[in-house]
Amino acid sequence: MLFRKTATVLMLLLCLSVFAVIFYINIDQKWEVDSWSSTLTNFMLLYLILIFFRTFLVVLFSFLEYVFVRDIDTPNHFPLVTILVPSFNEQVVI
Repeated sequence: MLFRKTATVLMLLLCLSVFAVIFYINIDQKWEVDSWSSTLTNFMLLYLILIFFRTFLVVLFSFLEYVFVRDIDTPNHFPLVTILVPSFNEQVVI
């Protein structure tokens, strides 16, 4: 069971790494804009890359949590005690 989960995580990392390399290779290096527009486009590209990696990490961590978190067993019997907790101003509602 652990081998299957680990293999799934490694396969996911491999696929996402290949996609990231393909994305990096296909970025056009010739923007052909003036000086401050070039700076602005570089900042926008940097922001896009940061958002991409943030999303990648969130998806990866949520998948890892789904795979490695243990399920909580339901109890076989429940206690026979009921606890009533009074609240402030309850008489108005009743």
